[in-house]
Amino acid sequence: MMKDRVAIPIHDAKGSLIAYAGRIVDDARISADCPRYLFPGDREKDGIRYVFRKSELLYNAHRVKALGRRGVIVVESYTAAWWLHQAGFPNVVAVMGSSMSDAQADLLVRELQPSFVVILGDGDEAGKRMAASALVLLAPHVWTRWESLVENQQPTDLGADALRVRLGKHFGK
Repeated sequence: MMKDRVAIPIHDAKGSLIAYAGRIVDDARISADCPRYLFPGDREKDGIRYVFRKSELLYNAHRVKALGRRGVIVVESYTAAWWLHQAGFPNVVAVMGSSMSDAQADLLVRELQPSFVVILGDGDEAGKRMAASALVLLAPHVWTRWESLVENQQPTDLGADALRVRLGKHFGK
């Protein structure tokens, strides 16, 4: 199942490992039969049914929660979360898709209790959809800002210095 894919561990907000997602290594192979990401299907073990719903999780939430109450950056993808963490912003979560669900917004506000939120979606239509959905769901509960990127730009296209300039004003860097 994970052949030619990077296995990405997914934890719930408490830190329990609940699933692995698989990201294809060679983007040239992405097709209808070979999606960029594979997520676990429903499964049963020892008479217990396990259902994976990415719309009820925020990637990296357990690590952000451990940092304590502070600002949180919301991105679309795992790779953007990794990139921001490497650039000095460990307080980043990913929605794992092109929209934020009510459950994800509730999880962010209730469990992480951020002092503020910065949304950093990709500069494509999917990124704009994610950012708009997150803004609508989060703004009534916590100070929220959308840091938009230029057309087709992704957070991973920004170097660490550019990220510090862009996000540092919110995080004191």
